[in-house]
Amino acid sequence: MRPFLRLLLFAAAATAGNILSGCGSEADPAPDLPGTFSGVVTALDETGRSESAAGITVTLEGGPAVLTTTTDATGEFEFKNLPLGTYDATLTRTDLGTSRAMAIVLDDQRPTEKRKLEMGKPSTVSITSFTLTGPQPFPNTLPFTVGVSYDMALYSNGFNCVFYISDKASVSNTDYVLNSYGYSSNNFGVRNQFQSSFSFSSLKSSGFVSGSTVYTVAYGAATINTQYFNVPDNKGVSKGVITNLNPVRSSVLSFVMP
Repeated sequence: MRPFLRLLLFAAAATAGNILSGCGSEADPAPDLPGTFSGVVTALDETGRSESAAGITVTLEGGPAVLTTTTDATGEFEFKNLPLGTYDATLTRTDLGTSRAMAIVLDDQRPTEKRKLEMGKPSTVSITSFTLTGPQPFPNTLPFTVGVSYDMALYSNGFNCVFYISDKASVSNTDYVLNSYGYSSNNFGVRNQFQSSFSFSSLKSSGFVSGSTVYTVAYGAATINTQYFNVPDNKGVSKGVITNLNPVRSSVLSFVMP
């Protein structure tokens, strides 16, 4: 009897040891992190009518890992359980221009943030020519002429274009000093052309000095521009980035300030 009892006692002790060992090895669940970033996206076609904002991919960077989610049927999305910090989000869908949400700061005072964002289908207005020629309606200006191709069924009232100006040859809709909007009505005599001029006085007030080279480029634009704002520069200026321009732009032109 005694050997049998010793065997039972040994087996019971071993089983209890396994139970205790198993309980000790379980890690405590990680506490929820306080940060939350969410948003609602509005989508437009190139004439300004509402589009479905479902299925937009939202990529969040700035944390320990890159996170991705998609908008629901109402255009909403949410990232929860985020560590406090500064984030950037990129929004993409194949038929829409890429948009961003910049400098999303989650801290102790404001651990949650929700933003309203917009995206749009790229314009089909195409710049066919861009020259520094044309009539000069005012003194101290440089005339220019833009040729365009567009669908009058979509743009029944006329077409839009945007001009960007910089002191760098890399001028673009994301890297510029000044931008200017142009509109031409279908009621005008020439329906595929826009003419205007750059004002030297306006350029000088923006920092372009005599003898400096000015670079400019033109884009076809939608009826309503959708945009996001970059992080403020060293002057505290946050510039808008239009996301639904025609991605095929004109060639870059340059001229010297008088």
